[in-house]
Amino acid sequence: MLLILVPVSGVYTQVDFIPSDGVSSGEIEYNLFSTGQMTGTIGRATFSNQSEDEISIILYPAFIPSSEEFQSYILPDTTKLSLLPNSKLTVDLIGYCANPFQDPVPFGQLLPDFSNWVFPQLAFENGQLNRKKLWEDQLVPFFSVLKNLGLDTICLINPISEGCLPINLYPLKYSLIIKDSIDPHFLKTGLHLIDPPKICLDVNREIAGHLLLDAIILIEYIINEEGFTYSIPDKLRVSNLEVTLAQIAIWKYSSGLMLKNFPREILFHYVLGHLESVIGKENLPLLFQEEEIAKLSDLYYDQVEKALKIIGLCH
Repeated sequence: MLLILVPVSGVYTQVDFIPSDGVSSGEIEYNLFSTGQMTGTIGRATFSNQSEDEISIILYPAFIPSSEEFQSYILPDTTKLSLLPNSKLTVDLIGYCANPFQDPVPFGQLLPDFSNWVFPQLAFENGQLNRKKLWEDQLVPFFSVLKNLGLDTICLINPISEGCLPINLYPLKYSLIIKDSIDPHFLKTGLHLIDPPKICLDVNREIAGHLLLDAIILIEYIINEEGFTYSIPDKLRVSNLEVTLAQIAIWKYSSGLMLKNFPREILFHYVLGHLESVIGKENLPLLFQEEEIAKLSDLYYDQVEKALKIIGLCH
């Protein structure tokens, strides 16, 4: 995330502007614009200090819900910057799109206001989500069937044939048994089968924001771990490989939250579009056959699936 350091040439009163604490301030004006990108610099924030005080701005990790029919985003980093009196600056918003089934907010259009963002930092301790607190505060309504059962085992029917069934939305105190279909013999064990909850990213924005931030922290950690991408041949490495894999992983995970399949065909078209934008549509056939692109997308799909299972996000 861009960090802007401004030399201080005088003594000013320090004023904090922290959007996660509320956005009412007569001393600063801001605008939030989309770049039209799905990954990386997804937007920009322009701040204008109208006061005679120096203003300290802190943007915590955030989930930006959908702007009507357009994309939602997850921003995993913290940005801190200083704004001198009567000055203006612009900062990049670095993140990932959270929904592979929607287009990004078009270039130049406004992003949702800070007042609509979700800032989950208070639920994290030492970089890890307090799942017990999330469960007690927000998820219990989804699992009312468990309130009076006193179970320590949750038995799930997996509705997702290709993609990712998220498991980090369940507290660690529960053991999970996951079935792809109802097994009559299993019913005789006396354990209750339940359907996993459908997390609508924009309707259940608080839950989605917490879970997506938890996911991207774990995803970035394992994908940037030394040796994780060694199995991908040089010819099949796109630019910003780690960022591309992290984006695919968050798509697979968020699709599962919505109980939607994330088939390989979606990823194939994403990789195709990415290569066309980097190489040029007319040059692509000269460098890659369609079979090679399919091989590349399958390799990325399998690598991401492996990562999600290793870090305990998906079944």
